[in-house]
Amino acid sequence: MIVNAEVEAVTSRFNEFSGHAAILREYMGAGDDRLKVVGQIQHGWSVGGNVYTDPKPLYIWNSRSAGWIRQLSAIAEEDIRLIGSPYLYLPAAPDLMDIGRVPSSLLALPQHSTSGHRFEDAYKTWHAYGCWLAQVRDEARLEQVTACLHENDYNDLGVRLALGRCGICVATCGDARMMRTTYLDRMRALALQHGAVTSNAMGTALVYAAYEGRPVFIGGPPPTMVAVKNTPEEMYPSVYDPEWLDREFPGWRCPWQAAEPRRADAERELGASYKRTRAELWDMMDLAVMP
Repeated sequence: MIVNAEVEAVTSRFNEFSGHAAILREYMGAGDDRLKVVGQIQHGWSVGGNVYTDPKPLYIWNSRSAGWIRQLSAIAEEDIRLIGSPYLYLPAAPDLMDIGRVPSSLLALPQHSTSGHRFEDAYKTWHAYGCWLAQVRDEARLEQVTACLHENDYNDLGVRLALGRCGICVATCGDARMMRTTYLDRMRALALQHGAVTSNAMGTALVYAAYEGRPVFIGGPPPTMVAVKNTPEEMYPSVYDPEWLDREFPGWRCPWQAAEPRRADAERELGASYKRTRAELWDMMDLAVMP
């Protein structure tokens, strides 16, 4: 609903990242960028909630994240609003013939660094991962392997060179803060263009690929993450912990030969059962015109 102008309304800058708020506005038929989402949209898939406790309300993807948030006594139930991932609200994907799939190809969506958590030895880490991708390429006799990097890592020339020396193509979806809806459009196009998709950790982009019906698998050397001093960011090492992965996502951690589509798992993690109609979303989301 549109919040009364006399009511204090607070938004989160993260709502616009990856085009999340823009996608939801377009779905509701409210394409004015001045109309902001009051509260927070869950920023991505997470073991936890991937939101801060303020501002509220919180627009959450799935029951996993909702359960984690409910453990925080400061969060009232009416401030936890399950709507599924904004990815579910994207317009239909173009026909595969128009995208140009290369069946004998692999897309890698590796764990990325963040402003609050860096790789212990970035160049050593990326070289090791590039060597592993090259080994998969040679064993599977693939035509191409592409590593899609988050801007944090893509903007480092040394990282791109470390992968390039291994014969790995490097791509990015751009700046998540600026790309609006096209950011996830590019992510989806890359997944659909490749025959299979991999990562060295469970993460948002890999879940997107599984939702699109791509064979997915988790493999390769994971990075060692080091927290920046006083960072408020949460880091969950379980996303590349073998025991946790095998328990929560059985079958995902496997050799490339065993990769298969995992759409049912992806629907659960993206909260497909919580996807709302246009009318329902209008009732559940608070919107306000903000500078």
